[in-house]
Amino acid sequence: MKNIYKLNAYIMKKLNLMLGLITGCMFAHQSFSQDQFNCGLPEKMEGLYEAYPNLERDQQELIERSKTYSHDRDGEVLVIPVVFHIIHDNGVENISDEQIFDQMAILNRDYRKLNADTVDIMDEFKTIATDTRIEFKLANKDPFGNCTNGIDRIFSHETTIGDDYSKLNQWPRGRYLNVWVVKSMEGGVAGYAYYPSAVSTGLKYADGIIIRHNYIGSIGTSNSTNSRALTHEIGHWLGLPHTWGSTNSPEVACGDDGIEDTPETAGHSSCILVDTDNCNEGIAENIQNYMEYSYCSKMFTADQSAVMNTALANDLSQRNNLVTEESAINAGIDGDEVVTCTPSPDFFMDKDIFCAGNSIQFFPSISRATVNEYSWHFPGGTPEYSSETSPIVTYNTAGNYNVELTVSNEAGSETIVKNEIVHALGNYWEHEGPYSESFEGEGFTEDEWIVINPEHNAVKWEEIEFAGATGNKAIGLKYFIGDPDPIIQPHYYEQIGGTKDILISPSFNLSNTSAPVLSFKYIYATINAGVYSAEQINLKVSFWKECESSWTTLEILSNNDINCVGHKATGFFPNNEEAWQLVSIPLPPSATASNVRFKIELTAEDFSNNFLIDDFNIAGVLSNGKNQESLQQISIYPNPTTPSSTLNLSYYSIQENELDIMIYDMLGNLVYTNQIQANSGMNQSTIELDEQLSKGVYNIVINNSTSSFAQRLILN
Repeated sequence: MKNIYKLNAYIMKKLNLMLGLITGCMFAHQSFSQDQFNCGLPEKMEGLYEAYPNLERDQQELIERSKTYSHDRDGEVLVIPVVFHIIHDNGVENISDEQIFDQMAILNRDYRKLNADTVDIMDEFKTIATDTRIEFKLANKDPFGNCTNGIDRIFSHETTIGDDYSKLNQWPRGRYLNVWVVKSMEGGVAGYAYYPSAVSTGLKYADGIIIRHNYIGSIGTSNSTNSRALTHEIGHWLGLPHTWGSTNSPEVACGDDGIEDTPETAGHSSCILVDTDNCNEGIAENIQNYMEYSYCSKMFTADQSAVMNTALANDLSQRNNLVTEESAINAGIDGDEVVTCTPSPDFFMDKDIFCAGNSIQFFPSISRATVNEYSWHFPGGTPEYSSETSPIVTYNTAGNYNVELTVSNEAGSETIVKNEIVHALGNYWEHEGPYSESFEGEGFTEDEWIVINPEHNAVKWEEIEFAGATGNKAIGLKYFIGDPDPIIQPHYYEQIGGTKDILISPSFNLSNTSAPVLSFKYIYATINAGVYSAEQINLKVSFWKECESSWTTLEILSNNDINCVGHKATGFFPNNEEAWQLVSIPLPPSATASNVRFKIELTAEDFSNNFLIDDFNIAGVLSNGKNQESLQQISIYPNPTTPSSTLNLSYYSIQENELDIMIYDMLGNLVYTNQIQANSGMNQSTIELDEQLSKGVYNIVINNSTSSFAQRLILN
């Protein structure tokens, strides 16, 4: 039995260290305080232990079984196939192949005790520092037998979330160790992995390791200080606790990991190798252990090696399948042959829209192999062809254009074509503000509204019927695929998950609109029944004007800013009684230009149900730009209405004059005309519609001697 924690002795030793090692403490603070290693396993396991109390017992049993493990395997080395899934949004987190190769070399040095810094291991632990006889190889075959270099690159906003549901494209856990690399992670942790017992719950996302890009390898976005983080997380994945036990906070209280040859310790967040018997007098602590936070890790102990090898001999979470001959053959790592695959091409651009006559730059994003030659084709662009890595292309005529990229190496070539991916726009406006759009009739067309699906998945902005806040239609993102009528197909719903999607409005002339206010309504539900919180949803609204090269953010709504109507077990299609929410944004003077577009960018939570918007409006006061003899603050309601109803007309007139009221059908035919008298100041009038008018979409035009106002009118 290990001795219990002795608080007074611990405190006294800390005081002595402060006096004798103050220079070392300052160095540690300067080196590590801004990016202190922090592992997320304890919090993850705590939640699972509450839901599945037997898991803690299973983990303890694994450690107990390891005590009878035989270290004699006749020199056999167990080799684990590895795949790295790089989840990125074309940022620094899309790390190079070389950084991953560097990480693999570090793993194999650490697990085989080939790391040169073993000479610096404290004398008390040199005899038990152990070669685990576990190695790692990047897979040469994917689950379908296709060629791979063991690096899978996936464009997704999940890179900024970094939780279990960011573990995209999981390869079978019984055949590969899955490692996901992301930009950032929940709680600011560096990475985490579950114990093998966690996967026995059947949780789809409980296996594998997820880790931040700046903790991979010692080059590129990482450094030698952070380079042992994956060694640490694989230890958890093979059943090792932190050396101080279950707490995630080192230096809080002495703890025991249940492994015989790792002394009781409170854990360390810096590397001070003097007077280390803080928990038990005369018993040094294993500060240099890979399961520490000390940033000077150099070793596993013999009994830790026994735990990991026991995990690989056990069918718990299929760990034993990983190191079989069949697994090696399936993953293509059964020989020493160097495999070269054809490269898998993708690309991205430096802007989503631009005006004709301007340029756009293209950047390749390549998976699976290095590229020897690039061949681009830009129909409608100048140049039309290019062999440059990242060409700059000019489009002189407005339109949507295809792009083709072919990449080649000694193994062959592959091509990707993206249709209508380039949006070169005309430098003119399509609508004059104020503006009102309820998406009835032809209110939503991709000739005017630009839909961008950056993650190239099954969900994109589209017109949705029987779901409007006003009238019949809305536009939205259907995270449930299926018929909106549960009577027709009550079970045909498939939850897609969180995505990022972009909707860009038509262009507006707001140069004659004063005090403009952009508004729209939204509504969404979740399939979250209360187990998970909606912490990831984000709605960003921006504007772009006069062919500028970038967007200006107007407002960002996230988390508690966005209201959800609640849990819906099937596909959510709102009715008139549902509580639509209004977003209202006063536009700054910089947005009152003659060619302005607005972008609505939704990053959905993992458990989103359908998300819809309706009633996209730009309110304000219209002037003719030369004088103030105009109609202002015009409002027509109700709209939509019925053919035989009465319209209410509210407006401000600078002077007394006559107003001409005209209604045109969508073919331009005049179907209604009337004339009313306007007084100076605010006016309230009514318009009695002709019951002979049929249902449909019309344009209502109101003119006086100096101004004209037009708005769509919907008759249901």
